Amino acid sequence: MELSAFREPPYSFFAVGMFFIFWALFFGFFYINSFATSVLGVSGETAANLLVIINAVGIPTRPLVGLVSDRLLGPLPTLILSSIFLSIMLFVWIPVKSIGGMYAWVVLYGIATTGTQGICVGALVSLTKDPARMGTRFGMALSLFGFATLAGPPTGGGIIETMNNNYVGAQAWAGAVTITGSLFIAIAWWSDRKAMAGNT
Repeated sequence: MELSAFREPPYSFFAVGMFFIFWALFFGFFYINSFATSVLGVSGETAANLLVIINAVGIPTRPLVGLVSDRLLGPLPTLILSSIFLSIMLFVWIPVKSIGGMYAWVVLYGIATTGTQGICVGALVSLTKDPARMGTRFGMALSLFGFATLAGPPTGGGIIETMNNNYVGAQAWAGAVTITGSLFIAIAWWSDRKAMAGNT
């Protein structure tokens, strides 16, 4: 354990931001099928296809996001844009009322969610200047994110149940916590740039 890492603003803001993002990251994966069957009235087979599409879209998305990070923006700015896009997609899910709209949405959501997952590790690497500490800091951060990942689907499910199987509240919650996480990542990026400028 290296608890002193949390005294570094870039690392601590990043950890908080990704906690929020991971809290809602898998909400869509868990509830797309039930949304499609209960709200859109499609068959279980069609609903299952939606999840397949999300995962298939992730195959080209992850390396492309890495390429954008390496060649154009850098890991933290890429993560910020990807997570903001993910937040927008979660809010855009609210007005989806047809299977055609759902197919279009899952493609964009798949790009957003797999892109955010794919660049997260690279962003964390960029905040760790000492390679000897990288493993410890990875373990601490990913343990924290694991708790958020476990808590997310039950939180969304609880909101849906409280609202009598209406998904709007849970969709809004997922979008709100994701944009909150994006803001913390932006602060982490700013504080990292400030720290680097102070060391030059």
